[in-house]
Amino acid sequence: MIPIASIRSHLTTFGGFTLPRTLARVTRILASDLDSVASITEEIAGDPMLVARVLGQANTAVAEPITALPIAVQSLGCGAVSALASNFTLIESDQRKPLAGCWSCANATAHMMQTMVEYRQTKLAKRVDEDTLRALGLLHDLGSAIGVIEWTSDYARACLRLKAGEGPLSQLFKEELGADTCEIGGFLAQAWNLPPPISTVMMHHQHPMDAPDHLDLVCLVHVARNLVRALGFNAPGDTVLDPIEERAVQVIGLGAIDLERILRRFLDNLDELEAYEATLLKSL
Repeated sequence: MIPIASIRSHLTTFGGFTLPRTLARVTRILASDLDSVASITEEIAGDPMLVARVLGQANTAVAEPITALPIAVQSLGCGAVSALASNFTLIESDQRKPLAGCWSCANATAHMMQTMVEYRQTKLAKRVDEDTLRALGLLHDLGSAIGVIEWTSDYARACLRLKAGEGPLSQLFKEELGADTCEIGGFLAQAWNLPPPISTVMMHHQHPMDAPDHLDLVCLVHVARNLVRALGFNAPGDTVLDPIEERAVQVIGLGAIDLERILRRFLDNLDELEAYEATLLKSL
């Protein structure tokens, strides 16, 4: 077990990682005549780590939090975004499949959240733009991706104990490493200057009723995440489903019948999700 202060210190200097194919595509766009904000935004939108880095950098010394990726890219400029990406560590071939599993779950969560918000009975305290919703879904569980890649052996031991029925993965990983994935996500959010509600969601999505603010958005992510995990979108080894907190469902004004209808809508509109999965497979 590592002292939690050491884990926090590691994340203070953590530079990020990405798939080689992602960096190659960003570089190719900048070398072409297509280096527009829209082109760069579209290219990095499927990489949660890059999205987090860009959003964090854009929130340096701003009066109002920036939570939408297109605004962040516009604020920084395409050259600055490329520089951030070029400083990332490229994932080795044996780690690409585990990372792709994390990215797949994040992307599916973002899609599920959009489906839920479009469902007429979902209640949020105020209207949230589509880009912010996507950022919340993509970044909510960066802690798991970091755990898988940065502390591989600790994560693997926790997964073996999970398979043996010793408890939930978050608890087992904390026993092995010294911090759970939400704590890791919280440390990263602080180190990278990620604003609320993104930082709040990263820290509290597993236990949403503990969130100090933005409760409706944390509950939305919690429910969406668990729905897609039930459909098979999981981080590596995290195959035991956690229950959806009933109070979280109530906060966003949904019932069991609503969740069934939302799942059907999600499954009826998988074209974009399937395209993303196909792109991920090419990156392995």
